[in-house]
Amino acid sequence: MKKGNKRKSILKMCIFITIIGYILFQIIRWPIQDYYLVKYGKTTIGHIVKERGYNGVNGHFIDDEQAVHLYSFTIDNKIYNGDSQSSKYKIGDTIKVIYIEDYPFINRPYYYLNKYK
Repeated sequence: MKKGNKRKSILKMCIFITIIGYILFQIIRWPIQDYYLVKYGKTTIGHIVKERGYNGVNGHFIDDEQAVHLYSFTIDNKIYNGDSQSSKYKIGDTIKVIYIEDYPFINRPYYYLNKYK
């Protein structure tokens, strides 16, 4: 095998492994985060701040005709956001949030993970 062809083969293999690794990471990321939130999560109160939009045909929810809202909460004077994953809230409502203390950007509505406790 020529040296140039060998380099191309190695490059193609590296690209392939990177793509597969990224896809696998995306698939297992949410269950791992959910596990850590249930096991080590802290709770706080967030506030519904705006509409995210509509779920549409490929949304996660049954009531795809209604808008889903975003929440925000503050930890150590820094604001973090999350998706309420529900259309039952209105702007200004409060929502219980669970987050990882060292990584508050990893958070979920408390009710979403309450089924695992």
